[in-house]
Amino acid sequence: METSERLAWGRHGAEGQRIAASLDVALSQQQGDTMSWSMVSEYEADVAPDDVYRHYVDPSTWGSWAHNTRWGRTRGSFEAGSKVDVRVASYPWTYAVLVREVEEGRRVVTEVRPFGVVIVSTYEVSPAGAGARLRHTIEVGGPLERAYRMVEGMYTRMLQEETRRLADIARQGSGARTEQAPGP
Repeated sequence: METSERLAWGRHGAEGQRIAASLDVALSQQQGDTMSWSMVSEYEADVAPDDVYRHYVDPSTWGSWAHNTRWGRTRGSFEAGSKVDVRVASYPWTYAVLVREVEEGRRVVTEVRPFGVVIVSTYEVSPAGAGARLRHTIEVGGPLERAYRMVEGMYTRMLQEETRRLADIARQGSGARTEQAPGP
């Protein structure tokens, strides 16, 4: 299957155009964003959608594919309203991530609130030809969202790599676990 990718920024502008050109990807305007700005990475690969989705709902695998994540641990069952402790890879912090939505076999939406911002991550998988289309979105809003613009390029590249890495892991059938979260 041909591999394709697309990144998009809500309210992008010249900087978004420059980043898109440097990454050699198409850029499209996002309409109706409820957050201040967003990034999207889409990736098609020869992999079963179910093999991708099982990684979305298993936080113990998040450190092997999710951007800026060392490990994840669910507090109880993984369902809408539950919390996942996530250790940030680039800083010595652990955040409580809220699972906002779980659409069986298709989509997971999470929310984290580091100081001054709300970050909503949406992970979607759908059938595409003989494989799957992965669509990962990060939406950023809040009083300090402009500060995150300074690292938008870095996070855009991390999001692009995340979708590729997850497709590869799922294709290999790996139940990749990452660094163990400390006990409760």
